[in-house]
Amino acid sequence: MQSETQLSAYHQTFLNSLSTKLPEILNEFIPDIPDSQYYLSLNTIRRFAIGFNWDEDLVIKKWKNWVTWRLKYKPHEIREDEAIIQKLLKTQELEWFNLDKENRPVLYRRLKYHNTKNSTQEEWIRYFIFMLEKGIKQAEQLRNEQIVIFIDKKGYANQKEKGIQQYDRDFWQMMDNYYPGRLHCAVMLQSNWIERCMLSLSKRSVESEMNIGKVQSLDKKGLRNLIDKDQLPIEYGGTAKSPGGIPLSETALTRSIPQHIYY
Repeated sequence: MQSETQLSAYHQTFLNSLSTKLPEILNEFIPDIPDSQYYLSLNTIRRFAIGFNWDEDLVIKKWKNWVTWRLKYKPHEIREDEAIIQKLLKTQELEWFNLDKENRPVLYRRLKYHNTKNSTQEEWIRYFIFMLEKGIKQAEQLRNEQIVIFIDKKGYANQKEKGIQQYDRDFWQMMDNYYPGRLHCAVMLQSNWIERCMLSLSKRSVESEMNIGKVQSLDKKGLRNLIDKDQLPIEYGGTAKSPGGIPLSETALTRSIPQHIYY
């Protein structure tokens, strides 16, 4: 993701212009919005501008959709004690564990624990959003805004869960529409031709171009170029204990944090 120092004069002018226009637009379609500065921060505007390729009309449209969605859905108010969240947390399909080399939190998605009978698509998306919001909050505490998603398809019987392709489409659409600029990359450990075919299916689930290039298949050597060995679980070629019940707050925040530019 481009940082402040990497922006051209044109892009900086673009951001300055949007920073002037968006407060007026926000006041027109949702007057007296609470916490308006959250929706108008330079970091937010930059993420949308970069995510939607500096197309002003599209950026404004997607930004308005995002504001409306957050006000209606209230993702930041999803609670861990909700029954469906408690139920799906126990599956351990999604777990935050440690950081990559640039101090981005890593979300492990282990499909062998996915069962479409455990929840409706809407319930699973709520669970995913809960986890996503949790990781983004941790990333911001680490002076970062981006995350990494690790997709582990080992032990997953695709023929038994054909419905998961719709879950994947919802997953990527959510990232594209409401979390632009948050994803640094999504990776999976490449081990055989079956998994490479499944990665291709995952890429076709991405309906926009935003995240297509961020989905990649890596071998263990390539994975260690992204995540330090002591931060990577043993089962993926590292030396850290496998994901499972270890909160990010008890692991990631013990690392020293470099003073890099806040995106």
